Amino acid sequence: MQEIAIQSRKGGTKAIVTNLGELTVVTTGGATEVTTDAIKTATEATQAATEAIETASTDLARTPNMLRSSTSSSVAVAVHSVSVHNAGIATGTVLGANILAGETVNFDAGGNGNMLTAGSLTFDGTGTDFLIIYIT
Repeated sequence: MQEIAIQSRKGGTKAIVTNLGELTVVTTGGATEVTTDAIKTATEATQAATEAIETASTDLARTPNMLRSSTSSSVAVAVHSVSVHNAGIATGTVLGANILAGETVNFDAGGNGNMLTAGSLTFDGTGTDFLIIYIT
Protein backbone atom coordinates (compact mmCIF):
# COMPACT_ATOMS: atom_id res chain seq x y z
CA MET A 1 0.00 0.00 0.00
CA GLN A 2 1.21 3.46 -0.91
CA GLU A 3 -0.09 6.68 0.64
CA ILE A 4 0.53 10.16 -0.68
CA ALA A 5 -0.50 13.27 1.23
CA ILE A 6 -1.23 16.43 -0.78
CA GLN A 7 -1.62 19.86 0.76
CA SER A 8 -4.28 21.93 -1.04
CA ARG A 9 -4.08 25.70 -1.54
CA LYS A 10 -6.91 26.20 0.95
CA GLY A 11 -5.04 24.36 3.69
CA GLY A 12 -6.91 21.04 3.64
CA THR A 13 -5.03 17.75 3.35
CA LYS A 14 -6.07 15.08 0.89
CA ALA A 15 -4.80 11.51 1.03
CA ILE A 16 -4.66 9.21 -1.99
CA VAL A 17 -4.36 5.54 -1.10
CA THR A 18 -3.78 2.80 -3.67
CA ASN A 19 -3.96 -0.88 -2.83
CA LEU A 20 -3.90 -3.68 -5.43
CA GLY A 21 -5.48 -1.61 -8.17
CA GLU A 22 -8.21 -0.16 -5.93
CA LEU A 23 -8.22 3.62 -5.75
CA THR A 24 -9.67 5.47 -2.80
CA VAL A 25 -9.72 9.26 -2.55
CA VAL A 26 -10.41 10.67 0.90
CA THR A 27 -10.76 14.38 1.70
CA THR A 28 -9.96 15.18 5.31
CA GLY A 29 -12.65 17.12 7.08
CA GLY A 30 -15.24 15.99 4.48
CA ALA A 31 -17.05 12.92 3.28
CA THR A 32 -15.64 12.55 -0.26
CA GLU A 33 -14.70 9.01 -1.24
CA VAL A 34 -14.45 7.52 -4.71
CA THR A 35 -13.59 3.91 -5.46
CA THR A 36 -12.94 2.15 -8.73
CA ASP A 37 -15.87 -0.17 -7.92
CA ALA A 38 -18.30 2.79 -8.07
CA ILE A 39 -16.77 3.96 -11.34
CA LYS A 40 -16.98 0.42 -12.76
CA THR A 41 -20.66 0.11 -11.77
CA ALA A 42 -21.52 3.45 -13.42
CA THR A 43 -19.59 2.47 -16.55
CA GLU A 44 -21.41 -0.87 -16.79
CA ALA A 45 -24.80 0.87 -16.43
CA THR A 46 -23.87 3.30 -19.21
CA GLN A 47 -22.74 0.42 -21.43
CA ALA A 48 -26.03 -1.45 -20.87
CA ALA A 49 -28.06 1.66 -21.75
CA THR A 50 -25.97 2.19 -24.90
CA GLU A 51 -26.48 -1.42 -25.98
CA ALA A 52 -30.27 -1.05 -25.52
CA ILE A 53 -30.26 2.01 -27.80
CA GLU A 54 -28.18 0.18 -30.40
CA THR A 55 -30.55 -2.80 -30.33
CA ALA A 56 -33.59 -0.57 -30.76
CA SER A 57 -32.10 1.25 -33.74
CA THR A 58 -30.25 -1.51 -35.59
CA ASP A 59 -31.60 -3.32 -38.62
CA LEU A 60 -34.95 -1.56 -38.82
CA ALA A 61 -36.00 -2.68 -42.28
CA ARG A 62 -38.41 -0.26 -43.95
CA THR A 63 -40.57 -0.99 -46.98
CA PRO A 64 -41.88 1.71 -49.36
CA ASN A 65 -45.48 1.40 -50.55
CA MET A 66 -47.64 3.38 -52.97
CA LEU A 67 -51.32 3.44 -53.85
CA ARG A 68 -53.85 5.59 -55.66
CA SER A 69 -57.32 6.16 -54.30
CA SER A 70 -60.50 7.92 -55.38
CA THR A 71 -62.51 6.59 -52.44
CA SER A 72 -62.86 7.04 -48.70
CA SER A 73 -60.54 4.80 -46.67
CA SER A 74 -57.51 4.72 -44.36
CA VAL A 75 -53.97 3.42 -44.40
CA ALA A 76 -54.69 0.01 -42.88
CA VAL A 77 -51.21 -0.81 -41.57
CA ALA A 78 -48.91 0.80 -39.00
CA VAL A 79 -46.56 3.16 -40.84
CA HIS A 80 -43.35 5.02 -40.10
CA SER A 81 -44.28 7.86 -42.46
CA VAL A 82 -46.94 8.68 -45.02
CA SER A 83 -47.54 11.36 -47.67
CA VAL A 84 -50.82 12.10 -49.41
CA HIS A 85 -50.80 14.11 -52.65
CA ASN A 86 -54.03 15.30 -54.26
CA ALA A 87 -53.26 14.71 -57.94
CA GLY A 88 -56.87 15.35 -59.00
CA ILE A 89 -58.82 18.54 -59.65
CA ALA A 90 -61.28 18.44 -56.72
CA THR A 91 -60.83 18.93 -52.97
CA GLY A 92 -60.47 15.81 -50.81
CA THR A 93 -59.93 15.34 -47.07
CA VAL A 94 -57.20 13.88 -44.88
CA LEU A 95 -58.03 13.41 -41.19
CA GLY A 96 -61.15 15.46 -41.85
CA ALA A 97 -59.25 18.50 -43.15
CA ASN A 98 -59.46 19.73 -46.74
CA ILE A 99 -56.59 18.96 -49.08
CA LEU A 100 -56.86 21.07 -52.20
CA ALA A 101 -55.90 19.94 -55.70
CA GLY A 102 -52.09 19.93 -55.98
CA GLU A 103 -51.48 19.91 -52.23
CA THR A 104 -49.40 17.32 -50.37
CA VAL A 105 -49.46 16.52 -46.65
CA ASN A 106 -46.78 14.50 -44.85
CA PHE A 107 -46.85 12.65 -41.54
CA ASP A 108 -43.84 11.14 -39.80
CA ALA A 109 -43.87 9.08 -36.59
CA GLY A 110 -40.38 10.32 -35.69
CA GLY A 111 -37.77 8.27 -33.89
CA ASN A 112 -36.31 4.96 -34.96
CA GLY A 113 -38.99 2.53 -33.81
CA ASN A 114 -42.02 4.83 -33.74
CA MET A 115 -45.01 3.99 -35.95
CA LEU A 116 -48.34 5.69 -36.69
CA THR A 117 -51.21 3.46 -35.58
CA ALA A 118 -52.78 1.24 -38.23
CA GLY A 119 -55.97 2.81 -39.58
CA SER A 120 -55.35 6.17 -37.88
CA LEU A 121 -54.71 8.07 -41.13
CA THR A 122 -58.12 8.45 -42.75
CA PHE A 123 -58.74 10.09 -46.10
CA ASP A 124 -61.53 10.75 -48.57
CA GLY A 125 -60.49 11.11 -52.18
CA THR A 126 -63.98 10.75 -53.63
CA GLY A 127 -64.20 12.78 -56.85
CA THR A 128 -60.45 13.41 -56.99
CA ASP A 129 -57.24 11.36 -57.23
CA PHE A 130 -55.01 10.78 -54.17
CA LEU A 131 -51.50 9.43 -54.59
CA ILE A 132 -50.44 7.96 -51.24
CA ILE A 133 -46.94 6.79 -50.40
CA TYR A 134 -46.00 5.27 -47.06
CA ILE A 135 -43.13 3.52 -45.31
CA THR A 136 -43.85 0.44 -43.20
